[in-house]
Amino acid sequence: SVLLATLWLVRTQPVADWTARLLKKFPYKAMHDYERLSAANWIVHYLTLVSNVGIIQRLFARDPNHDGIQKKRRAYATAVAIPGHLFGSMFLLSHSLVGTRSPSGVAAMQALYNSASFFVALSTMSVGMALLLPAMWALLSSLVVGGFILRGVVSFGNLPGILLANLGLVAVLFSKNGEFPSLFKLGHCALSFTPLIVSLIDKKIGAGIDLGHMIGAACLLAGLVLQQLSLCRG
Repeated sequence: SVLLATLWLVRTQPVADWTARLLKKFPYKAMHDYERLSAANWIVHYLTLVSNVGIIQRLFARDPNHDGIQKKRRAYATAVAIPGHLFGSMFLLSHSLVGTRSPSGVAAMQALYNSASFFVALSTMSVGMALLLPAMWALLSSLVVGGFILRGVVSFGNLPGILLANLGLVAVLFSKNGEFPSLFKLGHCALSFTPLIVSLIDKKIGAGIDLGHMIGAACLLAGLVLQQLSLCRG
C-alpha cells in the first residue's frame, strides 16, 4: 500500500534528508523517548487512521434535506478530521524512525514530529472558529492562528492558546444534537483530553515506553470509534 511504501521510503537517506529540509520551518516540539513500536502498537496506530477515514466519509456524506447540518459537519471535517489524518500519518512516519542511528533519520523523525504537533495545535485551536464563523472568516482566522503558532506566539502553554482550544471544545459540546450526536460529542471530548491522559501516563509509567504509548493511542482510537459509531447510527 501507499502507507507501507512511504514508511519504507522515509528510512532511506535521500528521502529522510528531503523530509527534514521540507519540514524545518515548523517549531521544535520535544519528543518522548519512544521505544520501538510493537506489532500491537502498530495495529492501534493504523486503526486510528482507518477510523478517521470513515469519519471523514460520513461527515462529507450528502444529505439534501439537512443543508445546515451538512455545513457544520463539513466544517468539522475540514478543521479536525482531515488535519487529524494528516498529523496521524506524520506521527506514524515519525514513529517508524524510532531507533534509527543515522543523522538523516533522526532529523527526519524530529521534523515529522514537529510538523504533526503543529497541525494538532492548529486543528484544536481552529475548530471553534470553523463552527462559529462564516467559512471565509474561519479560513482567515485559521491562517492567522497558524502564523502565530509558527512564530511561537500561541501555544497550549499560554492563555491565547488555551482559550482557543477551549472555544473549540465548547463549540462542539454546545452544538445542536442534530448537527453532532451526543456520542460524537463524547468522542470529541475523548480526543481533546488525550494529551492530558498521555501526560498522566507519562508520570505513572512513561509515555515513551511501548505500553504507555499504546494506551495513549488507544484513548485516541476510542474517541474516533465513538464518533464513527455515532455517525453510522445517525
